[in-house]
Amino acid sequence: MVQAVLFDLGDTLFSLKTDDPRRFLLQGVQIAYAGLTERGYELPPLGRYLRRVIRSVEWAYLWSQVTLREIQLLDLILRTHRRMGVSLDRATAEDYARWCHQPIREMFTAAPGAHWTLERVREAGYAIGLVSNTFMISQAMDEDLTRAGVIDYFQARVYSCDVGYAKPSRQVFEVAVSRLGVPAARIMFVGDLINVDIKGAKRLGMATVLITPDGRIPPGRHRPDHIIRRITEVPALLPKCRAL
Repeated sequence: MVQAVLFDLGDTLFSLKTDDPRRFLLQGVQIAYAGLTERGYELPPLGRYLRRVIRSVEWAYLWSQVTLREIQLLDLILRTHRRMGVSLDRATAEDYARWCHQPIREMFTAAPGAHWTLERVREAGYAIGLVSNTFMISQAMDEDLTRAGVIDYFQARVYSCDVGYAKPSRQVFEVAVSRLGVPAARIMFVGDLINVDIKGAKRLGMATVLITPDGRIPPGRHRPDHIIRRITEVPALLPKCRAL
């Protein structure tokens, strides 16, 4: 019997309308540059500064993709600026992260039917959790959920930046299981990436649901237990998972 539902965040409960994430990063770093300049920090010229910061983030991202160890953004911000001869304290690094996140926040919106789905799942008596791969600081992610009016639905919110590992690593799913207090075999996981969400959740024995607008399963050996086209199909699917 399924007792809890874990959701992925990006392209599952929320959508980010862009095909160029590097543009958001560039815009965010420009905002952060202006913020530091206003506080009196002496920085390299903007062009050189952007190249160094973007290169640092991109190398860290490549490393995380190979190792599945999540980027520690505050450490990266502090280290990158230290190499440029700029000393930031941790509070300023947190502000920097929020500045970088501003362009994404403006485009990061709840998927159609997300609120309705979460309300129906909660009314049915299921525990609800969130597992998201993100190197953005968790405080900023929680602020996004609060603005969207959904944060109170989640008994557990697990971000890879806090765990130190990214999906499909076992560690991030194990933290979610522990926080929900429900055995993995009694959890249904809903996500949009077969080799990240479905692969990772199945390793722990969860029931898995792939959300894909075209209803097709990507090729590969990892197969979901169920396929849906829209997030609003989750409540009706739950009784069918009770026997898994």
